[in-house]
Amino acid sequence: MTSKQGHALAALIHELRSDWGIPGIVAELRKAADRGTPFDIALAALHAAQDEKNRTPAIIALPGPHWTRGKVLGEATSSTFARCPVIGHTSYAAHNCGACAKDDLDPTPTPQTRVGLDPARVRQILANHSTGATS
Repeated sequence: MTSKQGHALAALIHELRSDWGIPGIVAELRKAADRGTPFDIALAALHAAQDEKNRTPAIIALPGPHWTRGKVLGEATSSTFARCPVIGHTSYAAHNCGACAKDDLDPTPTPQTRVGLDPARVRQILANHSTGATS
């Protein structure tokens, strides 16, 4: 969910729940960013706001029935989303990569390295394996 979308959704929710402040709603939408697509988050936030027992927007990011309400029985309850393609960032959602956001704030480039075996060592291991030798 983009910042603009989050603020627009927070404004709508605030209009529906005037007891919930916009900054608190925005903060909880950000916390829920890894729970699904922007549509999933919007629906869950609206369902959470509809329940008068929920006194604060903190409920939005927490697990609960607002995340599964309205889903068809048998339908998967977890959302899948594309992962960030940047090396070292693949545990983040592509649409909301916290590591990319941090990189945008810190202009100092971090060298990207891959962890692995030295090609010469791999050849040595394979050669030893084919001759039956141990290393």
